[in-house]
Amino acid sequence: HDNDALEITDGWLAAMVDLFERNKGLVLSPTVEGLEKSPGGVLRQRMDGYSPYVSINDRILGIVPNLGGIVFASYLEMYDNFQFPDELPGNKDYYLSMAVKQKGFSLFYMEEYTVQHMDGTTGQIRKYPDYFKKTLKIHK
Repeated sequence: HDNDALEITDGWLAAMVDLFERNKGLVLSPTVEGLEKSPGGVLRQRMDGYSPYVSINDRILGIVPNLGGIVFASYLEMYDNFQFPDELPGNKDYYLSMAVKQKGFSLFYMEEYTVQHMDGTTGQIRKYPDYFKKTLKIHK
């Protein structure tokens, strides 16, 4: 949980723990608001064309191709033998999401719960210009 995440919906952590205790293979985040390029977080998608939402244990989950690192809840074993390469192909959040999927985990937004990224993308670019220049190529 990043220090610039504002909790909008109460109860998201307890809901995550409940899902983890009853299901294996999930990596979760509340829906993240406040990102300029993607105001409601990463677009939900499903490769087979069906609805990009599922219901697990009475929770609505949005299927996403990657998660941001602002709130990233996973199992400890997901990090076994994991390390970031010296030269990242993209940003750390995207790279971690791809590694997670290769290990067989599925990525979801918990649609009923929301956090606000207080800085938003613009604030992050101002705070960390070198990171964005190097990894995302969106800052001049």
